[in-house]
Amino acid sequence: MYENYNGYENDNVIQVETGLNSYIVKVFVWMFIGLIATAISSYGLFRTGLFMLFMNMPALIVLAIAEIGLVVYLTSAVAKNSISTLGAKIGFIIYAVINGITLSSIFIAYDIGLIYQAFLISALTFGIMAFFGKVTNKDLTKFGSILLMGLIGVILVTLVNMILSFFGLFSTKLDIVLSYLTIFIFLGLTAFDVQKIKRFYYSSQGDMALASNLSILGALTLYLDFINIFIKVLRLLGRNRR
Repeated sequence: MYENYNGYENDNVIQVETGLNSYIVKVFVWMFIGLIATAISSYGLFRTGLFMLFMNMPALIVLAIAEIGLVVYLTSAVAKNSISTLGAKIGFIIYAVINGITLSSIFIAYDIGLIYQAFLISALTFGIMAFFGKVTNKDLTKFGSILLMGLIGVILVTLVNMILSFFGLFSTKLDIVLSYLTIFIFLGLTAFDVQKIKRFYYSSQGDMALASNLSILGALTLYLDFINIFIKVLRLLGRNRR
């Protein structure tokens, strides 16, 4: 009887682990779909020249507000379980497309080969940290809180540096340091967010609709981590080529 009990426990653990792995794969699939939507919209607008319609301050402000609004709405709606799975997926794709519109200008600023290089470097480092977040047994909650505070600090200093640029006091060296810090912060947040996604799975408690919505929210979170890493890596590579 004792052996049967152990066998039941082992089978249960295997089922939970298998379910978790399938869930994480689903999250990364949706993250990948988001990246494809961003790439298609970004490159499509560049090739057709339509991106010029959005390269002005009013349009960029509207796009920024739309992106922030969508992230806040999706996060809130999923937390309250007040959105359908289809709605969450559509919202995520819309966000990815809007972000693609915002990023379409990179094809003017950077050579296509450099963009590919930055993508590969970002994908490799992102993958390593995501794998670490998946396999580590160490609780990264406190680590994530420190990284978030660090990110807020980097954003504030970046804004100050941008404001100083209007007075001819922009610091290139400070900008480079901030870019490196941003990369390291988002790499750390990647591991933290993957661990958070694991908690999403356990917190859904068999509610398939909630689990699906949480997987989209997890995909959005990792998508944001990757995009921020990619942009900073691209900027650093572009600066080194000059």
